[in-house]
Amino acid sequence: MSLGEGAARYGWACLLALGAMLIWGVFRMPNDGGRPVVPVSGRVRLVLEFTIFAFATGALFRLGEPGPAWLLVGAVAVHYSLSYDRVGRMLHANGAARKKT
Repeated sequence: MSLGEGAARYGWACLLALGAMLIWGVFRMPNDGGRPVVPVSGRVRLVLEFTIFAFATGALFRLGEPGPAWLLVGAVAVHYSLSYDRVGRMLHANGAARKKT
């Protein structure tokens, strides 16, 4: 599957990157580095992060770049290993819609 030829493929690359950035910045877990535009539970956020990284890794493999793909997998694994406390909070959060009163 190809998303275009010539300049169109660069347009698609920019649109996909902007879409990922938009999703990353808008759908956030409360108390995780700033006020979220759309609060989501920790588990939903973790799934969003996994999906974005999986898509990027799959795209690298599809482009015939297994080296950078495996490097990304390793970097993400190290990042989540080092931030195990955040991952734990994400997995045990009670939900995003609850507010402290």
